[in-house]
Amino acid sequence: MNVGGKLRLNLDLSYVWSAISISNPAVLAGAGDGYFSFTSGTATLTATGNPDCLNSTPPCGMPSIMFTVAVIVQ
Repeated sequence: MNVGGKLRLNLDLSYVWSAISISNPAVLAGAGDGYFSFTSGTATLTATGNPDCLNSTPPCGMPSIMFTVAVIVQ
């Protein structure tokens, strides 16, 4: 992506996404409606998703998942 660009994620809504981390916040930083690139470089964005039904009684057998994407800003 280009410096000053915006990245939006549309992750699966049947999961509760948490522990979102960015490896290089100088390159990419999150805001309320997306992630914005500030300078050229590389950053990895990682999120952990737990199935919404995990808190049901009985809990579902769906696995938790991890989403990772490498972002290259030029």
